[in-house]
Amino acid sequence: MKYKSGLVLAAAAATASQVALAQTPPGSVGVEEAPAVTQPQGPRILVGGIVGMAPDYEGSNDYKAAFAPLASIRWAEGYGVSLGPSTMRTYQLRADLLPSRNWTFGPLLQRRGDRKGVDDPRVDNLSDIDPAWEAGAHFGYRLGIDPNNPATTLGINLQAAADISDESNGWLVQPGVDYITRFSPKWLFNTRLFSTYADENYMQEYFGIGASNVRDSGLRFYNADAGFKDVGIRVAADYQFSERWSTSLGLQYIRLIGDAEDSPVTKRGSADQFFGGLSLSYRF
Repeated sequence: MKYKSGLVLAAAAATASQVALAQTPPGSVGVEEAPAVTQPQGPRILVGGIVGMAPDYEGSNDYKAAFAPLASIRWAEGYGVSLGPSTMRTYQLRADLLPSRNWTFGPLLQRRGDRKGVDDPRVDNLSDIDPAWEAGAHFGYRLGIDPNNPATTLGINLQAAADISDESNGWLVQPGVDYITRFSPKWLFNTRLFSTYADENYMQEYFGIGASNVRDSGLRFYNADAGFKDVGIRVAADYQFSERWSTSLGLQYIRLIGDAEDSPVTKRGSADQFFGGLSLSYRF
């Protein structure tokens, strides 16, 4: 099993990374629990792990197994910190800083995986891309839509991040809509629709082909412009099989679009990106 923390976020993008934490921002990967009618006393802590499959780089049709740990703590309504995969295809640490049942806001820090030593020989001959660190923020609003089922919510949200490691010097913005409902006391379902906009620096780093790379890889010169690079859907279901233990299974599909789809990097692989994973978590 090959550990690729930058891709595991997407690999398990349909699994439950923060299952037990009320108001976890829906931009994070996994099933989020809708706000409880009454808040439990004391901090709520979750730890766990996820295993899954993901493309070994953005635009690849070669898949790798991956693992990542999960952790989260929430100490008051609207306040908390969580660590786990994100639908931005990163491994993300984020905080919630609004004392609200419906609104969410806070900073985020995330690690994006590298592209080196990949299976495709021509893509592997491109300049290596090292892991990148990105910083940004998230913001969202979640509305209860079923008075008979407080767990049923519809949310709109936005997360944005910029490279701070001098890898791409680019930035991304991802708007999304998510729906959460509880079928029974033990079953929780979540689905999320999203799309990601990337600036020219990001697009050129991950999808462009410069003059030196044309010579080394044999791929044609390609200039990737700013624009929406993908659309995606994530579905996940969580089963709480005891008071403290739960497991989740989910799938995510991302379709690369625009200049990301037309890139020679993607043409060597696939614009259709599939992710799946299984998580196990324990609540304190």
